[in-house]
Amino acid sequence: MLIKRQRICTGLATCFLFAALAPALASDEAAQMFPEEGQGNQVGLIAGICAVQLKDMSPEGCQCLAEQSLVRLSDPQRDYMIATVISPPAAERMLGDQRVGQADQKVIFDFLNDSLTSCETGTYNPDAQVPPSAQ
Repeated sequence: MLIKRQRICTGLATCFLFAALAPALASDEAAQMFPEEGQGNQVGLIAGICAVQLKDMSPEGCQCLAEQSLVRLSDPQRDYMIATVISPPAAERMLGDQRVGQADQKVIFDFLNDSLTSCETGTYNPDAQVPPSAQ
């Protein structure tokens, strides 16, 4: 194991970091340190962003908004919505390389306008028509 570490480590700081993380990475605690990618984590991320950015929104309203985003927005639209808050330069790159466009921005803005009110007031209808662009 030590030989492999020496080959991986390119600098002293990297070696120390790897040595410190090795026991955690070998245990079940690694799952808590490094969550897996997936929509479940996006719900928590979006709900957290909502709670920070929209102070008047209840925790239930933010959870509703996050869950609706999984159904009503496509993956790139949801990624763009998140990026506009946590990394505006990444959001700009998404526009620049055409992963999202003006039509996607409109879908996101319409989604936010509709969902913010319906989630906060509790009038969200889960049986509502899903826009074709999100399918």
